[in-house]
Amino acid sequence: MRSPDRVMNTSKNPCVLAVLVSGNGSNLQVFIDKIESGELNAHIACVISNNPDAFALSRATRHNIPVVVHENRGFKGRR
Repeated sequence: MRSPDRVMNTSKNPCVLAVLVSGNGSNLQVFIDKIESGELNAHIACVISNNPDAFALSRATRHNIPVVVHENRGFKGRR
């Protein structure tokens, strides 16, 4: 995965992102910070997690980003 500070969009239209998270969301926060500062021309459409207790979901909610939780605990395996 590329680091958020290396993602470039020279288009006038923002990149639309869906961010997958499972824990703290430190990478998500980098995206949020870069977008809010104008350094990254993007829009986070949603944050998706398999962990309903992931702190990243709180980060997303604080920034009015829709969240989706798809728990995989009820399945025999991740596949």
